[in-house]
Amino acid sequence: MDSLLRQQSGEEKKVEYLELIYDLIFAYFVTKNNDVILHTQNGFISMGNFLGYIMGTLIILEIWYMTTTYINRYGTNGIAEHVTIFINMYLLYYMAESTSVAWANYHIQYAIAWALILINLGVQFLLKSKMMEMYPHEHRHTRYIALIMFVQAGLILLSLVWFAMTGVALANCSMVFWFIAILVLESKFNWISLDFTHLSERVMLFVVVTFGSMLTGIADFFDNGMSFAALYYSVTTFLCVIGLLVIYGHYYNKLLDRQRPGKGMAYILLHVGLILALNNITTALILMPKVYVSNWAKVVFLAASVVLYFAAMLALSRFTYQGMPGKRHLLLFCIMAAAYLAAMSLSALYWILPPLFSAIYIYLIFLIMVRIGGQEEENKGENSYEIQ
Repeated sequence: MDSLLRQQSGEEKKVEYLELIYDLIFAYFVTKNNDVILHTQNGFISMGNFLGYIMGTLIILEIWYMTTTYINRYGTNGIAEHVTIFINMYLLYYMAESTSVAWANYHIQYAIAWALILINLGVQFLLKSKMMEMYPHEHRHTRYIALIMFVQAGLILLSLVWFAMTGVALANCSMVFWFIAILVLESKFNWISLDFTHLSERVMLFVVVTFGSMLTGIADFFDNGMSFAALYYSVTTFLCVIGLLVIYGHYYNKLLDRQRPGKGMAYILLHVGLILALNNITTALILMPKVYVSNWAKVVFLAASVVLYFAAMLALSRFTYQGMPGKRHLLLFCIMAAAYLAAMSLSALYWILPPLFSAIYIYLIFLIMVRIGGQEEENKGENSYEIQ
């Protein structure tokens, strides 16, 4: 209730210490999920492992999103929230430990833990709805969310019966229901908005967790002695990760308009693509020196993931002070992406080139971003001077 009144009064909501602690378990979960696609078959990532990795990423983000939505809209940093988060942190360990290529051996505990997390969240929304009876729209909104959580948990538990009978796992299919239900909910309550300042900070912290996973992932390159190959990979991969990190930091610190009103759903969905891209880049960089993995597979995976990252960043520019870049700059980014993809396609036969080309492309994009931002600031200053 306090959080809702704070939003209505325009008071800024701050990220609590407990939220930072909660994200630590997701750092571990993300690392375990990324390990799934490090297992290759005949030089390629199997389709089964890749789909499992994609679904694992979406499930991680669903749990994080629903928790963040609750705290953002209704959080009071009280005892009930602490208990809820600590219970879910405990259950997330079971989900993380069950995330592997041998998923079938752990599917039951994974699904039960997932369902219990959703029930726990659903109960919190339901309890909150009883405190919102003086706000009819908020009251219905929280009850709908609770219903969505309970129905999805029920579908997951029912899928275990089918799994026991046939060996076919259908728990992940509940994500289809959740996604459709959330979209319907957002359209039905299109006036419901989140505290964008708090939301953007929470999303940034999750991105930081992902970067932490990247830095951990490339640590193996620093444990291979002082050979030319080891030094080369350690330098180029480190430059790639730092470049991507600096670009997002520049976006968040210099460009993002955190005071804008809005529901925040689009902002989170675009970050799904960005986080997925970062995880893919981590895997591609780790696989790059592995001689048993197809060169073409590694190069295509890395190049597509880097382009996906910048596509997500470009789409996120709608949330900046300046808005989306003009047509001239959009064309420049497209030309840069095409040139990068062409260079990467030529580099597949030479192990030394893909990470180097990626690092060059990343820093060129960063320089262009800084240059565009500087030009827009100059134009804004000139326009302000003319008006005066």
